[in-house]
Amino acid sequence: MDNIGTAILLFLGLTALFGLAAVVSGIIAIFASGTAKMVAAIVSGVTFGIFCIPVVYVAGASRPRNVEKERIKVWGELVCAALDNDVEEVGRLLKKKKNPNKIKERYSPLTAACSHDADDDGKNENADKILLLLLDAGADPNLGVPDFFWLGGFSYPIECAIAGERIEALRILMERGAEIDGYDVFVKKKKRNFIFKPLQSAVGAGKYRSADFLLDSGAKTDGFCYDYKTCEKTRKTLVMLLLDNSYDEKGGAMKVSVFGKLLSLGTDVNARDERGRTAMHYCADSYNWERWDERAPFAEKLLSLGADINARTDKGKTPLMLGGLEYGSLDEILSVSSFLVSHGADNSLRDSDGKRALDIFLDKHEKKDSWEKEEMRKYDEIVSVLTPKESGAVSLPEKNPSKNLEIIGAVSEIVSQKTELPKTDGHVMLADMCDGW
Repeated sequence: MDNIGTAILLFLGLTALFGLAAVVSGIIAIFASGTAKMVAAIVSGVTFGIFCIPVVYVAGASRPRNVEKERIKVWGELVCAALDNDVEEVGRLLKKKKNPNKIKERYSPLTAACSHDADDDGKNENADKILLLLLDAGADPNLGVPDFFWLGGFSYPIECAIAGERIEALRILMERGAEIDGYDVFVKKKKRNFIFKPLQSAVGAGKYRSADFLLDSGAKTDGFCYDYKTCEKTRKTLVMLLLDNSYDEKGGAMKVSVFGKLLSLGTDVNARDERGRTAMHYCADSYNWERWDERAPFAEKLLSLGADINARTDKGKTPLMLGGLEYGSLDEILSVSSFLVSHGADNSLRDSDGKRALDIFLDKHEKKDSWEKEEMRKYDEIVSVLTPKESGAVSLPEKNPSKNLEIIGAVSEIVSQKTELPKTDGHVMLADMCDGW
């Protein structure tokens, strides 16, 4: 018998010996008394602990192997290697003629390679190498993969790259023939077709770096967006979709860039969705944006391009009536209302229920005696701003007007001429402009 076999037998023998000692000591501890009982209990505990160590180790060591085996069974070796970002393993498997277009569960090798996040430069070195290996081996850059996460629709390599802000991957996919304007998808659960648009996916998910790259690559901006939940075509424009998103401070610079480029490509600022809302309605109604001063520059630019500040929805709602009057904080309502009225919003208009903006506010907000003096002041000021006056609209001083003008200037520059924005290197354009950076 060799040394390895001897070591294994010795290991098993010692383990069995400690297990037996634990059992015997335990029995003695049950029937003994006094000092003998205590000693037997201690010996039993120690020997049982020593016995458990190798048992637990062996069980733990076998578990990862079992999990990995099951993982490969579900997704296949090539997909797993791509998910693991293992360049060498992917290369080895491709040399063995593994199919680069084989779909396993919700992945193809290509979508797996595109599913990794990018670094600050929009790259992922290993994943980008794997992407090239797969494409060189014949992977289809437009192969859709059934995705059980949303309605049984499809995931595409370009969709996965957008989600991870993989700019280099997007460039590679486009060079190899990936479609950037639309995929005709049939969704079984809805029994209908819809068009998956990469640019809409990027804007809707707040992936503005990817959206910016797609725009620079010539992605079309015409047509309306699809509702991916219902798979029905809406009348929402990309600008509306962008304004409906919450503000992301990290991606603020790219959001400004995308907004400007969409406007420069001829977006109709007074286009209406299926409920009659315009871009100004979306801008005023974006309750998930934290502060109005973050959206005000976008509203300023829309107004400068002729957006109707008193446009009405199908229910007669103006942007002023949607400015957080029902659910916003006093600070937010005061900021939005003051801005809109000072820019020409008519506070005397009534909706289809006969209510003015003031009526909507008073229906939802009641003045409380328990409020602090400052809250009382804000409430009274909101009422003053929303109260129609024969002399005309109330004009209140804006907070940080110079800040708004600087940001509007940045958007205007993008609209007037197609410029290449500097790469973000830790700075946030919206904040930097305010700081004079």
